[in-house]
Amino acid sequence: MLVNISSDMYVGLQNLMYLDLSYNRISKIASGSFKDMTSLNSLYLHGNNLPNITVEFSSGPISLQTLLLWNSKIVNIAPGAFSNLTYLKTLDLWGNSISSISSDTFKGLGQLGTLYLGYNQISSIPPGTFNNLSSLYELDLWGNRISSISSDTFKGLGRLGLLYLGNNRISSIAPGTFSSLTYLYTLYLDGNSLTSISPDTFAGVGNLQYLSVGYNQISGIPPGTFSSLTLLRGLDIHGNNISTITVDAFYGLKNLGSLYFASSNISNIAPGAFSSLTLLLDLDISMNNLS
Repeated sequence: MLVNISSDMYVGLQNLMYLDLSYNRISKIASGSFKDMTSLNSLYLHGNNLPNITVEFSSGPISLQTLLLWNSKIVNIAPGAFSNLTYLKTLDLWGNSISSISSDTFKGLGQLGTLYLGYNQISSIPPGTFNNLSSLYELDLWGNRISSISSDTFKGLGRLGLLYLGNNRISSIAPGTFSSLTYLYTLYLDGNSLTSISPDTFAGVGNLQYLSVGYNQISGIPPGTFSSLTLLRGLDIHGNNISTITVDAFYGLKNLGSLYFASSNISNIAPGAFSSLTLLLDLDISMNNLS
């Protein structure tokens, strides 16, 4: 198994497009190790032992579009560590031990479309962290330690379509947090500590088509909570603590096709609560307290 990569190991491979170095024991990559690979498109380094990402990619390869670093025991990423990978489209950092990120972490990645940060130890996202990622389409933050998100958290992500925030510790969402994400169509907030949601929670995401807030601690749905989500097709609220479904709970959801409310301690559903859901095809209210 490989342990170190020297700067002259891959000299002359200027036509190489794909390099898989995954599941070795690589702990050190010398600066300039990939500089001669001017055609390299995909680099797989997952499953190694790279606690500190510093100068490994300081010389490119500039042509790189896919970089996989998941499960590589990464703890720290130096500011600007990826800044020379200007054509990178996919960066996978899933399953490491990263505890902090900032705008400098992703400096230079203006072409990045997919960023996987799931199952790390991130507890907060400083304002402006994603400002450099104007092309980002998919952001995975699943399974971290994030406790709150604000109106500045996702600024700069005007093209984001998919956002995964499940299995964090989010207890509050500031009004307008998602308002800049006008192209967002899938949002996962499962498995957090939310106790309430309101119309302000989802303001500005009128293109949203799927929303999951399952397995939180939500105790009620105020009238008009989903009124701006007129394109929503799937809504999952199972595993909460909602005792009563009011007549206005689903106002505005004229395109909803699927509604999941299982295991939510529901004991009362107001007459006409579902009357506006004329396109509903799938309704699950199993394992509640209805009588």
